[in-house]
Amino acid sequence: MLAASVLPQITWLYVAGLGAVAIGAFVARILVVFGMLPLLEMSRLVQPVSRRYKAILVWGGLRGAVTIVLAMVASGDGRLSSDVREFAAVLATLFVLFTLFINATTLGLVMRVLGLDKLTRLELALRDRVLALSRINVTHHLQQIMREHNMRVEHIDVDPISAGDETVEAPPAELALDFNERLTVGLLTLCTQERELYLEQFEQQTLSRRMVARLAARADRLVDAVRDHGAKGYQQTIRQFALPDRGFRASLWLQRRLGIDRLLTDRLADRFEILMVQQDVLAELALFNVHSVADLLGADTEQRLAEVINDRQELVAHALRALSLQYPGYAESIRDRQLERAAIRLEGAEYVRRLRESIIGREVYADLRRRLNARRDAIADRPPLNLGLELQAMIARVPLFAGLDKAALDALARRLRAVVAMPDEKIVSAGGPADSMYFIAAGEVTVVRDGGRFVLREGDFFGEMGLLDHRPRNADVISDGYCHLLLLSRRDFERLLSKRPEVRSLIEAVAMKRSAANPGAE
Repeated sequence: MLAASVLPQITWLYVAGLGAVAIGAFVARILVVFGMLPLLEMSRLVQPVSRRYKAILVWGGLRGAVTIVLAMVASGDGRLSSDVREFAAVLATLFVLFTLFINATTLGLVMRVLGLDKLTRLELALRDRVLALSRINVTHHLQQIMREHNMRVEHIDVDPISAGDETVEAPPAELALDFNERLTVGLLTLCTQERELYLEQFEQQTLSRRMVARLAARADRLVDAVRDHGAKGYQQTIRQFALPDRGFRASLWLQRRLGIDRLLTDRLADRFEILMVQQDVLAELALFNVHSVADLLGADTEQRLAEVINDRQELVAHALRALSLQYPGYAESIRDRQLERAAIRLEGAEYVRRLRESIIGREVYADLRRRLNARRDAIADRPPLNLGLELQAMIARVPLFAGLDKAALDALARRLRAVVAMPDEKIVSAGGPADSMYFIAAGEVTVVRDGGRFVLREGDFFGEMGLLDHRPRNADVISDGYCHLLLLSRRDFERLLSKRPEVRSLIEAVAMKRSAANPGAE
């Protein structure tokens, strides 16, 4: 109705104004797409976009919804003169009509001119391969149906559109894919399937909305990486996922400097859940690769994809095993929660099947669903990770404290502080002040001095020599992967040794042994 009232008022002034607005909108869009977007690509904040798609963004990205809203606000502003308000309203309406009848109607033509409506060579080859395999499968199914009906199958006359020969014809030379191209197609297929599996778990209410958003975003990043850089991009992105992000680093800093544990515990809990979900999804991807990718892309591609999946499975299993050793109680509670969710999902599917088979009625099904929903609600919230409780378990894993009673352990827990070291983090630097010592609750560290190096593992400790001799550090200590440490300050160290002479004897014995061997232990 607004457009109908505006059209009779159009003059050449409005036409000129519309031209100016359209040109300004195009210029602004060009500056954003071809000016700002490349900067974001260079900083790796977004994936690269081809010039053809950028051209489509410039042409088809114009929308008039925001314009008309702003114009309505301007037209209702009494501080503006009536002529200005009328001019803004009419011009905004004309711009909306321009985007609808010019941009929208010609978008398809522009896409055809740029060749964006055509399948790529990879997509054409994949299409032909799928078509050929589908025809073979149709033939097999038809033969089975006819056998079941006791019909002769020696001369089956099948519609050539829906069936074909037993062998898959080789694609034309111009559509033949080499190994790297088939590997790229396979990785894209796996990434897309991975995303679908995450969404499927969300639909089955075994994955929270926040967690599925994070995992689906990771799958999308993998798709973009494969499209831009192939298998190399896939591997690089996987390695980036294994590194701590900025949020984890920030929460770690808060925990170390200010003693704020909440953000760190949330991050660690997220990591637990992500690793467990990925473990299940990767197992399903391995089966999907064998049953759906092998015949489509060839045995060599399927074997290479299996190696890629296996590498990811080992990476996830290693990370999950490390966290489970560090937080055994929490790991068990998370596993129990995952198993309960799986049981609820399977029970729900079984109830649906019984209902479809008319074994149970609607009333019985509704009652079963209510009970199932009550169980699901009971485990909806993730169990909290309590660093204080886990600290007791960490202390118990240090052999040096094995003989302490509960009261002594409680007193020690008040003095010790849990510290999380990130992969390749330098925990101790040679020449630095000896203000604390560390006990390894979980993980491994490498001690480096004068070119020599050796590994300390769970239950070991370091940093004691500087405290005993009152001298600076004499070695670098670097974390191998995520490592959970118990930090004891110099003041608490002296208090502990004064109250526990047996602990002093053990620490001094280890220090003397290291000093005599002179391996560079700190």
